[in-house]
Amino acid sequence: MDDGAQLSVWTLLLGALITCSILGFCHRRSWQWRLLLLQGINVLRRLLWLPWRLCRRNFWEDCAVFGDRKLAAHAPMRYYPSVAAVEGKSPNIVDLGEKDWRMHIFENPQAALSCSQVHDRSFDDQQWHEVPIPSNWQMLGLATPIYTNITFPFTPVPLLLAPYVSSRNPTALYRTHFTISAEQIKGHRVHLVFQAVGSAVMAWVDGQYVGYSQDSMTAAEFDITDALQGKAENAGDSAAAALLSRTAEGDHVLVAMVPMWCDGSYLEDQDQWWLTGLHRGVELHLVPELRLADYEATAVEAEGAGLLTVRCHLAGANASGASVRLTLGQMEPMTKTPERCAASASPLQEEGWCVTLQLRVPKVRPWSAEDPFLYPLLLEVTAGATAQVERIKVGFRCVDIRDGQLRVNRRPITIAGANVHEMHPTRGKAITEEDMILDIQCLKRGNFNAVRNCHYPHHPRWYELCDEYGLYVVDEANIETHGFVENLAISLLACDWAWRAQFLHRTRNMFQRAKNHCSVIVWSLGNESGWGPNFAACMDALRRWDPHERPVQYEGGQSHGDAVLLFGDGQQPSSDIICPMYWSPPMIMPLAANMKDSLMSRPVILCEYSHALGNSNGSLHSYWELFWSSKPEHRRMQGGFVWEWADAAVKVTRRRTLDPVNKSQDEPWLEGHYGYGGDFGPSSGKQDRNFAVDGILFPDRSPHPAYFEFKRLQQPVAFGLRSTTSAEATEVTVNVTNRYAFKDLGHLTLLAFLSDAAGRSHPCTFEPATLAGIPAGQSREFIVKASLPDSALRACGCWLTLQAVQSEEQQMIPAKFVVAEECLTVCPPQPLASSETVGICRGSVAPVASPSLSGTAVVEHGDVTLVKAPNYVARFKQGTLAALSGPSGTLLGEDLRHCFSRASTDNDRCGLDFFVPHVLRIPMANRILDWSGHLSLQASWLLNGLETLEPSQEVEWSNSASGPTLQVKEVFLCRGQPCFVVRTEYVVGPGKLEVSVHVVPTGAACNVATLPRVGLQLKLPSEMSKMSWLGYGPHETYPDRKAADWKVHCSQVDDLHVPYVVPSENGGRADVHWAAFTAPSGEGLLLQYSCNDEPAPDSVPQDQEPSKRPAGTRGAQLSASRYTMEEVEAASHRHKLPTATARPVQVHLDTAHLGVGGVGEGGSKLWATATQFFVSPQKGPWRYQGQFLEGARSVEELAGPGSNLLLASKDMAPRVEYLAQLQGALKQASLEARRAACRWEELLNRSLLLEDIEESFFPSMLETSTYWTCGPMRWFCHLPIFRTIWHKLVVLWLSSFRPVAALFLRSQATSTDTCTVPGSCPSRTNGNLMMQMQTKPGKAAVQSEGLGSQSQVPTCPATLEGVSFGKVSTSQIDECSGLAASRVNAGLYWVNNDSGAGPVLYGITKTGQHMARLQIQDAGSNDWEDIAVGPGPEPGKSYIYIADIGDNNRYRGTVQLYRVEEPVVPNGRDRNADIWIKPERFDVTWPQGKKYDCEAMFVDQGKGAEQAGTVGRVYVITKGDNRNGDPQWRGGDVFYADLPRWGQRLDFVATGVRLDVVLATGADIAPSGNLIAVRTYGEIRMWPRPCEWSVHEALRKSPCGVQSKNERQGEAIAFGKDGENYLTVSEGRYPEVWYFGMTQRFKAEMMHKAEALMQQNTTISH
Repeated sequence: MDDGAQLSVWTLLLGALITCSILGFCHRRSWQWRLLLLQGINVLRRLLWLPWRLCRRNFWEDCAVFGDRKLAAHAPMRYYPSVAAVEGKSPNIVDLGEKDWRMHIFENPQAALSCSQVHDRSFDDQQWHEVPIPSNWQMLGLATPIYTNITFPFTPVPLLLAPYVSSRNPTALYRTHFTISAEQIKGHRVHLVFQAVGSAVMAWVDGQYVGYSQDSMTAAEFDITDALQGKAENAGDSAAAALLSRTAEGDHVLVAMVPMWCDGSYLEDQDQWWLTGLHRGVELHLVPELRLADYEATAVEAEGAGLLTVRCHLAGANASGASVRLTLGQMEPMTKTPERCAASASPLQEEGWCVTLQLRVPKVRPWSAEDPFLYPLLLEVTAGATAQVERIKVGFRCVDIRDGQLRVNRRPITIAGANVHEMHPTRGKAITEEDMILDIQCLKRGNFNAVRNCHYPHHPRWYELCDEYGLYVVDEANIETHGFVENLAISLLACDWAWRAQFLHRTRNMFQRAKNHCSVIVWSLGNESGWGPNFAACMDALRRWDPHERPVQYEGGQSHGDAVLLFGDGQQPSSDIICPMYWSPPMIMPLAANMKDSLMSRPVILCEYSHALGNSNGSLHSYWELFWSSKPEHRRMQGGFVWEWADAAVKVTRRRTLDPVNKSQDEPWLEGHYGYGGDFGPSSGKQDRNFAVDGILFPDRSPHPAYFEFKRLQQPVAFGLRSTTSAEATEVTVNVTNRYAFKDLGHLTLLAFLSDAAGRSHPCTFEPATLAGIPAGQSREFIVKASLPDSALRACGCWLTLQAVQSEEQQMIPAKFVVAEECLTVCPPQPLASSETVGICRGSVAPVASPSLSGTAVVEHGDVTLVKAPNYVARFKQGTLAALSGPSGTLLGEDLRHCFSRASTDNDRCGLDFFVPHVLRIPMANRILDWSGHLSLQASWLLNGLETLEPSQEVEWSNSASGPTLQVKEVFLCRGQPCFVVRTEYVVGPGKLEVSVHVVPTGAACNVATLPRVGLQLKLPSEMSKMSWLGYGPHETYPDRKAADWKVHCSQVDDLHVPYVVPSENGGRADVHWAAFTAPSGEGLLLQYSCNDEPAPDSVPQDQEPSKRPAGTRGAQLSASRYTMEEVEAASHRHKLPTATARPVQVHLDTAHLGVGGVGEGGSKLWATATQFFVSPQKGPWRYQGQFLEGARSVEELAGPGSNLLLASKDMAPRVEYLAQLQGALKQASLEARRAACRWEELLNRSLLLEDIEESFFPSMLETSTYWTCGPMRWFCHLPIFRTIWHKLVVLWLSSFRPVAALFLRSQATSTDTCTVPGSCPSRTNGNLMMQMQTKPGKAAVQSEGLGSQSQVPTCPATLEGVSFGKVSTSQIDECSGLAASRVNAGLYWVNNDSGAGPVLYGITKTGQHMARLQIQDAGSNDWEDIAVGPGPEPGKSYIYIADIGDNNRYRGTVQLYRVEEPVVPNGRDRNADIWIKPERFDVTWPQGKKYDCEAMFVDQGKGAEQAGTVGRVYVITKGDNRNGDPQWRGGDVFYADLPRWGQRLDFVATGVRLDVVLATGADIAPSGNLIAVRTYGEIRMWPRPCEWSVHEALRKSPCGVQSKNERQGEAIAFGKDGENYLTVSEGRYPEVWYFGMTQRFKAEMMHKAEALMQQNTTISH
């Protein structure tokens, strides 16, 4: 290096040293050196760009120009011409979005401006895109959707380039025609209003430029009166040409130019999709010459009285002679004339004429989120005649901060808030009022009381709805400069005086939009934009403008008050509220406890917390323990706003276009499924991927499991257990606390019920009988009395559930909605074995009837070691349990394995490597980040090799008193080095297999901060699809997120899966003591867990050292899924998971499992799991035990066998009621009549009452083919005449709901006459449907078994006797015309054609616990004829199809098929919830272009589907017509259409089959595995089904007619699962549900269970 180079280096080093010294000196002296630094950078930037600015001065790149000819912002106006007009739509508001506009995208604004001919009325824009208004280009598929969290997508170096944007700036020209007559304009000014445009808009009317505006989330208003009247001076040639081309009087051309980027985009980097276009409405406002230009309404409540102050600003030539009339509700109006006001008195308007009116309201009813009472306010401007009327609703309330607490109406409030973006999965920012109402409904039902408008002012209607339904609002200015943080200068623009006017402009727009809304209680200056003088000016302006003196908050600053380079801490001294984001409870506790420092004695409200990225929101309870705490040091912690409300995944279908700007059309897009950053090409935000998919709701607003966690923790009523007494009638003392701030609990009703381990509920009474009179903040004790079950069942545990339900519909919460609930353990389950050692879990007695077995197991050694126990066989491959089989079949389908990893969650993937992935390319950077704790957990696990473990085994067999024992030592190697040493002991005993595990971490396993899991992995047969468990539920829970019910739950395995947009670890259940997996037959496997390790520490909000198990662990973590852990990890989107149908059940039983995280820790650990929920390898080892029991029968099944039909319970509607008594039993399960043992006395003394079934079992009474009772003359029971007479008598009694003593016997008739069909498949008995038939009246009963077989159908002709379930509620059902039983989730769906309310689809889930009223949006007609459940275009999923024939002109003679993905009633959905569904409509084509009316429809899938290249077929039977006596139309034709795998078209083909049974009404058709039945009027006809799946071939065969005598005009028919039974619905004002058939298996099970009841000598009421 030469001397010159050395001198240069030393000069640079010396300069850096001097600079650091100066900055350090400034820092020590508390000087604002950061501000000086950023201002110096701004001066240098301005000098750098000075030559460029002299030659390039575009509006969209000039921070000083953010509006040209734009009218000042003001309160929203509707310009009603009279008081009488205020109830409807204002005639002075013209919506320009009622018809589609034309749009074309150019490469940049210059290219768009060069197209001057667009202003010509005769310009041909037919080649342009036709787009709806409002809309976004990207959501229409016309441009690439882009998502970024921080990065500006339009500039590489914002520090240097702002305010300039890329020269490749896609720009759209919008064009439309509108008509407005000279008569309409007379006496008015015409204002053009763009409610919101992104990113900017420049407008022309008839070729005349009318203005320019920025700020994409507030209104832009321009006066276009002169342009409409042809005053085109200085307008140029384009305007003159446009005027000359206007041929129609009043016809005008509007052209709007919208660039994708502008200098304002630097202020709108808001962690969302960059969406462009006219995303709110465009209107014309006809403003009277004398007008109300602006007004401010201040309604303050004080000591029970209200003071209303309204300040009006008038404009117009006659303003001085006008008057303003104020009317509040029914009070006496008051009128006042204006006076001259100076501009200083109204900072948002020029000087003019003002009117100030004050009105005192005695005994005012104050507004709050709990009681949102509003008063209507009318303002009438008159000058002889009425010129303008405005109508708003005001609420009287006051907001202040006192003693460090935010108060409303002088009472502290707790903020249960959510950050809400304006976002729709298919329409983007073009949201509707229905979207807003749905969000508010979900907020209110989730016990949220506040929203933060992130990060911009929302739609004007949103504020009105928040006023009306009661939500506190933090309104935020449209300012966020987050992208500058990449240049370490987030405060750059906040410190640049050139941007100050734009900062103030956006703050003013926010204030003017919402100033008169009582729901707005706090202003926010923006988000993540640092701090500087520009924000200080905005804060001062807000405090000067707002007469309410609402608090102002801002998160972006820091406690030192200087500018910020990276991130704020929410403690800016000027902020009225300390509002940090993602601070953990240990971080905010000292902040809230500091009352000595005046700056610190402010309310602490987290503006963002609990980041909901995928499976997240762990440690939420730690926050709410502090928020609800009454301790003095916690009282300033007043809540927060979850980030965020809903997943922002989008569904976009690309439209092919010739636009030159759209050069990436060949890049692959994800279409038809939810997508995120990077799914629409590399430029769509690949670096931030799914970071926008971070809500507690899915994009369609269905809830994540975390939503129920929020609902439980935020509930306004708290329940606590005080004491219990053990007696036959237990008395439980509970404490009920009112957490409301203002109202008592009189609007709620207290419900209580005791549930046992069998899932049955026992009635409870309580004193006092009402919640009324418990004032806000107070408590009351209640004594609850309940009758406990017998001691055997009580030993398994009893739980008291308390619910506070809504008494009457209010604030979008329907009557009987559960507002708050708690499950209290009143009888803890007994442990498996007595032990004085208190460990994690001593296990719990499960409610199963285990057989008493004796004998020892036999070991047979070989290549595979066989261990034969009395009731099961275990197979071992060396030291691995390879299989487990019982009498009913396979119980364990694959090797039992130890597992130490999981499918990573989004929080597992979050670390510095997520945000800066290229940092891992730096040598040793990953090791340094891992050591410092800034590497993501997933990357740390991969770095240390935990994903690739290789076991080695040592095996030793021995004998013990309990049976043969296998001891296995396994060493798991990671890259050749030991990671885990696992010792496993198997003890093979009679009736159960015991497994004991001891895990010791070593080597690389101890290098990670936490392990994902420590546990066992096993695979069960696919038939074991039902899981019952004792643990937390019913929804998904994890160690750090389990605000749920700890009791016995039951669910289908398929319903445990949570379909997160990005698949991850999901479906877990925490603190599980036992779990039973059963097949439909009732056989299954019971897993029992116990652990004698030292108890895990309690979960507390404070910092805790990590332990070997997460804090609060009291059992195992259990999950069951159809997907393997590897499949979930590999899938980037949920639709990429394999088809779940008939796949094995993957079970994980973990003794320790890492929490899901989501709590903030600051820095790069932003969404880390709290350390107290770690699985620390340094704190190992782990010891735990498991038991496998075969063949155990759940006590819950004693009430009736499992089935595919579900009935509604008492509080569900429509209500299908059933009441019958089964008395007596057989001694054994044998069905032979000689072993009947019918004792009449025992029949009278022992009964089983089945009433209002809630579980997934079928009522036993209705499953039988013949009903019997036997007395002393039992020989008489065998006579056929007795059977026939008694059968009819019992059916008659059941139909009238009379109790009857009955005993089940099998008919001894052996006649199995069948209709044989040549070529049919071999017999399959997968159902053995058993029906009571009669060939002729009075003849012997004929039993037909095996209708589940392909080759067996009833004797032709035959008579089918049915049993009625009873009449469904007439208040819910008008005309029941469609019925479908699901083969996927055993749900029952039916259609109600209510001529008044339109068609409604009802559904009941397989548990019977949840019934929903499924409202279909855009339902078409109000006559749905049929529904079906079947396969669909997407493989592996089941769908619900609805045939809509319509009876109006719009749909006459057509068939519309809607598709709704099943299940439509999500697990955990509250009862009686209305679910609005947006269906997908198929396009339907008929042969030869004809149209037909549909009468019946079903969807079929069979063996030939795969070869035919389709997933199934939909069959339609059209209406027959015999009214004209034309024999050609006597029957109904059969058509079919192949279901496409993708696409929306159904092409129907005629089968050539005509069914003469189908008349004008009352028909239905249903397929089964072996049978096809057609139902019309009182007749059912059946066809055997051929092997192939083309059903119409079977329909050509002669049917077996079956007359069902019990029905009138039947309307619908449905087969149950596997064709085991079917039911029909009769038509009429009082529809009835009828059941036919019984399976032999169910019958045998019922005998066995009835015998067990006889032996117990008990009566069970359900």
